[in-house]
Parts: sequence; C-alpha cells; structure tokens
Amino acid sequence: MQHFGRSQLLASARGAAEALPLSVLAPVRTPNNNHNNEAPLTPGFAATISPQRLLESLRRRASWIIVAVLLCLGAGLAFSAMSTSRYVASARLIIDPRGLRVLDNELQPTAQTSEAITDLVESEMRVLKGTGVLNRVVDALQLVDDTEMNGSPQSALGRLRAALRAFLPASNAPPGDPRAKVLYNLDDRLAVRRIERSFVIEIYMTSSDAAKSARIANALVDAYIAQSADSQSEAARRSGAALSANLDEMQKRVRDAEDAVERFKVKHGLLGSNGRLLTDQQLGELSSQLSRAKNATADAQARVDQLKVMRQSGAASPEAMQSTTMSGLVLQLAEYKRRYAALQGRLGPRHPELAALRREVEEAQVNINSEIDRMAQSARIDLDRALAAERLIQSQIDAQGRTANTASQASVELRELERRAEASKSIYNAALLRSRQLQEQALLNSTNIRRVAPAVTPDRPANPPTSLILALALICGLGLGGAAVVGADAFKGRIHNREDLERVSNLPALGAVSFDSTNAAKTPQLRAVDPAAYLALLDALQSSGGRSIAVTSANADGSSSHVAYNLARAASSIGAKVLLVDAAVIARALTFELKAQHLEGIGACAIGKSRTGAVASRVSQSDILFLPADANAAVSLRHVSGRGLAGVIEDALATFTYVIVDLGCAVNEPISLTGSATQSGLMVVERERTPRPALDAALSACSSAKVRLAGVVLAGSSAA
Repeated sequence: MQHFGRSQLLASARGAAEALPLSVLAPVRTPNNNHNNEAPLTPGFAATISPQRLLESLRRRASWIIVAVLLCLGAGLAFSAMSTSRYVASARLIIDPRGLRVLDNELQPTAQTSEAITDLVESEMRVLKGTGVLNRVVDALQLVDDTEMNGSPQSALGRLRAALRAFLPASNAPPGDPRAKVLYNLDDRLAVRRIERSFVIEIYMTSSDAAKSARIANALVDAYIAQSADSQSEAARRSGAALSANLDEMQKRVRDAEDAVERFKVKHGLLGSNGRLLTDQQLGELSSQLSRAKNATADAQARVDQLKVMRQSGAASPEAMQSTTMSGLVLQLAEYKRRYAALQGRLGPRHPELAALRREVEEAQVNINSEIDRMAQSARIDLDRALAAERLIQSQIDAQGRTANTASQASVELRELERRAEASKSIYNAALLRSRQLQEQALLNSTNIRRVAPAVTPDRPANPPTSLILALALICGLGLGGAAVVGADAFKGRIHNREDLERVSNLPALGAVSFDSTNAAKTPQLRAVDPAAYLALLDALQSSGGRSIAVTSANADGSSSHVAYNLARAASSIGAKVLLVDAAVIARALTFELKAQHLEGIGACAIGKSRTGAVASRVSQSDILFLPADANAAVSLRHVSGRGLAGVIEDALATFTYVIVDLGCAVNEPISLTGSATQSGLMVVERERTPRPALDAALSACSSAKVRLAGVVLAGSSAA
C-alpha cells in the first residue's frame, strides 16, 4: 500500500475537491476559510475542566448572565425604592440571677454553678420577650392604635406584602385579633441577646420611627423590671397564702399528737417528772435501798465474825472497844492483871491477897466473855434483820422490775408517739415562721436588675445603602447567571468540545469534522464536503496500521454514514482504491441514500453466494465502489456456515487500498456481528447533540463487540 505524508494529502485533497462535479459535491470550503479545519489532537491527550472551557461556556450563553444581572439589579432597585426606613434602638440591662439577699431564707434558691446561672439568664431572656412583658409595653405606649404595629400598610412595599400575605396559608399569617397582631409585630421587630461572658442583655428594637424605637426599647426594660418584681412578690404572696391556709390544720395535728401522748401515758401508767417515768424513779430508789441493805448486811456479818474471833482468841477488836461496857471491863481486867503481876513478885501464890486478885481477874474475864456473848447475840440479831431487809427490798425490786419491763414495752410506743408529736410541732413552727417571712418578703423587691444603658434615638436608618444593594444584586446576578450556565451545561450532559470528548471517552480525539443534522429527517445526510479534515483523519488513523476502518456513532441520525461516505471520498481523492461497505444492517442508511436497496450486498457475500467484486457498484461521479446492505444481510451475517463480514473484508483488502465500513449507531445495530471484522475503528460524536449516557452506552457496546477503536471524532456545525 502507498502511504502519503500529511502535506501531500492536504494538497491532493484540494486538487481533488476542485475537480469534483458540482452535482455531486456540496459547496467546497478551502482550508483558508474553513474555521473547523483544526489540527487533530495528539492521541492520548486527556483534557480536564479548564478556565478556557469555562470561559467558552460563559461566552456561549452570555445572554443568560446579562438577563440575570438585569433582573437582580431591577429587583435591587425596586427593593431599595419600596422598602421603608428602619431605625434600630438598643438598650442594655444587667440581670444578676443571684438577686439581693434581703432575708436568710429566700423564696427562690440561688444558683451555684456557672452553667446554672447562665441557664437562668437565658431563661430570663425568654421572659423578656414573653407575652406578659409585651402586653405591658402595648398598654403603656398604646401600640394597639399604632399603624405600624397593628399591621396597617404604610408603604408600597408594605402594601405589596399585605397583598401577598392574603394568598399565604392561614398558619403563616398573623392572627386576626388587633392586639394579637400588635404582639406579633412587636415580637417580630424585637431582638434580645446576651453579651458573651456577662449578665448584660442587649435589647434591639426596629421601627420606621427613630423616636418610637427608643421609646419601645426603654418601655420594654421598664416593663421587664416591673414584671420581675411583681412576679416575685406574687410568688411570695401565693406561697405565704398557701402556708397560712394550712397553719390551722397543722396546729390541730400538733394538739392531737400531744393529746395522744398524754392519754397513752395515763393508760399505761407512764407518769413521771423531770423527764423520767415514775416506775424508773421507783426502781432507782429501790436499787439504792438494796445497795444500802447489802452494805448493812455485810457490816453485820463482819461484826458477827469479829466477835466470834474475839470470843475464841480473847483479844478485843476495835469495834468491840467502841462499847463503853466492853471498854470498862477490859480496863478493869487490865488493872487486875497489873496489880496481880505487881504483887506476885512480893507475895506467895497462896497469899490471900493474890488469891483475891486471881478471883477478880477471873470474874472480870467472865464478865468480858458475857459481854462478848451479848454483843455477838446483838450482832446476829442485826445480821438477821439486815438479811430480812435485803430480801424484802430485793423482792420489791423484782416486782418493780416486772412492772418496769411492761412499762418499757409501752415506752417504745410512747416514744413513737412523742416523735410524731415533735415532728408535727417542728413542721408547724417552721411553717409558721416561713409564713411570716413570706408575708414580709412580699413587701420587698429582692430582684437585682439594673438598667445599664437606656436606649437613645438613632440618628440614621439601619437600611443598607442603595450602592451596597446594587453591588450585591450585581454579584448575585453574575453568580446566578454563571451558575445557570454551568448548571445548564452539567444538567444537559452533552459533549461540548474535544476536551469533553477525550475526558468522557478516555480515547484520543483524532479530529473534528463538519456535520449538520438539524434537518436530518427532511434532507439527505450524504453531502460532499471539504476533504481536508477527513484526510487529516486518515493521517491520524495511519498510526493504527489498519486499512479496514469501521465508523460507528452514538447517535442514530446518520452521522456515521456521513463520516464514512466523506472519509471514502477523501481517500479516493488522493488516488486510493476504496470500498465503502454499509454494515448498518438495521438502518441501511447508506444503502437507501445511494439507492442500492434492491441490489445484492454483504449478505450475499457473507454466505458465499456472490463475490465482492461482482456485487459492488460504483458511486455516482466517483471512483468509490459501494457494497450495500441487502435485505437479508442481518440474517446472512448470522449464518453459521458463512464467512461473515470478516471474510468479506479480508477478500476486499486484496483488491482495495481502504475498506471503509459504516457500522451505524453502536447501540441500535448488531455490531457484535460486524464490529470485530475491521482492523481499526472510529467513533463519531456530535457536538451539543450526543448525551454523555448515550456515549457511554455506545462505548460499552463497542467494547463488548471488540471494536478496535483508534479514537473519536467530533462532528457538528461548529465542531471546534
């Protein structure tokens, strides 16, 4: 095969175009005046979204942006002209939720944590905008008669709003009651916020009258302070009244509890004094008596024992010597013994005086023993008496103990009754004291709310200046217009340029050709055009090394037939021997356009009924041979024993330089039977007409049919 350079191809194309008859060719455009004759993109180039593409889209739909800007500027001017001046006055007050500690026991507890204090301040902000405070302001300033607050339209914009509000649902419109409307509008124009990290509250009031905005802001502060004081006093009065209403009942419960205690004491004999029961006092006294009786018994027993020892030993004990008789007898005995001892050394044992002294001594000893016996008998009597007294007291204690045990069991119930009585008494005393405190507190104002800065009349309106409104309208118009352009392009989902085509298809864009399908249903699609762009396509396709070229498209409007036809004419114009094959067996666009629908074609060749050279016909006024799609082509290509399209093309390549095959729309045609027969393929995509989903479907069909796509070509009236 003979290969041609790019410059030689272009020169030959210009000469061939001039030699074609006017009856076959459409008006020919030379490379100098053809704005679509651009160099093909480098294969493998992947384009992305770029500023150039964005500027192209904006330039293409600049009218959209202009309309959006004009609309926004008009709306801004209308808003500036129709809007009422708004004046904002601000007042400040400080709310200390801890209040003033006038009494030890305040009605409301003092917040301790910072979070709790902050929550209280935030709650008071809601109260400040509450209906109670707003009603005080409405009454103080007679806002029901104010045209701004009662909803009467004052300006053109207000009248427009009123007209629009008539079409709104009832739930979105202010209530019909005049006072409710005033409250609604007052709340809508009022803003309250807390300065960060402080208890200072800022109140903003918006009105069309500067002085009115300041009056309402100050009146709101006064109303809130009065409302807070009244609420606290009312709470104290209400609590005090509730306590006072129950004081009589509490007092009756205290009396009943105390009477129950006394009746129980009398019933169970639990009387006493000084906080002690009588049985306990008696038991204590008997215990003391028993202790004394035991001591007396012990003393008597000790005395008996001493006298017994004294009787046996003859020695006088100190207790015995306490007796006058015993002490006299002992002294007498001692005197006798002294005299006897004194005479015994001078007189003999038989001396009468010594004998008389011995008798005196013996008699004194007998007297002492008699006295000891008497004392012992007296001691035994005392011991018996002490034992009897001890037994008597013990028996009394036992009897009293049984009585005390019974009293102790009753004392348990008594203590429970006393606790109940004491609890009722404590509650009554606390309620009585608290009732008196609440009565005093109702007369005091312990709130700690101070006015920090009163509202002053604002000297300028808060409306944005007209220049700012127009600037914002301009920016908004540009943004909306640009967004509409970009959104329209994105929503439309069409291929706009070769950058889009390469990015979506992931194939190189081999070039751009001219194609107009706006009247595809009324005029023939086959028109001879300037072959330069198609020669450039042939030059780009030479890199794939194939002489059989399949042309398919994503649109079912004959674009592939148009490109295949003109590609064949371009190849023929440089002297190449070309066979044009219509393999679009469903649409058969080339066959009908070239009026070969009654001739044999690829169907007969595929089953071996005819040979290509025998059935191929020459295209009018050209050297191109055309192999049509006969009526049975679709069935014949599926014939198992046939050669198929691949066999037909293989035979044709032995005779022809190029075999150009029109596969038609890749989605509608059975390219699984025809797509893999060629050595190279070309996908035709129409600018602004091919949806991206359609292109994806066509590429997927080609991939499934094993079509060897070398690239894509952009076709359109301005396929730049």
